Amino acid sequence: MLEGTIDLVEVIRQLRGQLQAAMKAGGKEELRFQVEDLELELQVAITRSASAEGEAGGKLKFWVLEFGGSGKVGGSLGSERVQTLKLRLKPTRRGEDDEDDAIFLASGL
Repeated sequence: MLEGTIDLVEVIRQLRGQLQAAMKAGGKEELRFQVEDLELELQVAITRSASAEGEAGGKLKFWVLEFGGSGKVGGSLGSERVQTLKLRLKPTRRGEDDEDDAIFLASGL
């Protein structure tokens, strides 16, 4: 892991958990909010792992810069290696019949 970064997988995992917590916290409130789209704009550093036997390529890894960071990752990457990644997510919930349902920030739907 690069200093001053968070794994992109962990960012998505935490976002999912917080949306689920918001759904539960809504309880049986009369006013609900339907989540249609989520837009995330993240500053990321991209690294490439060494490939086997010197072959071209290697696995890419996306690291999200921590909030309030200086834009320098571990002092080894300059701003030219930091990219903006925009994600547009449409959250869905697995239904009983394996079809996705709309997400509301309330429970007991």
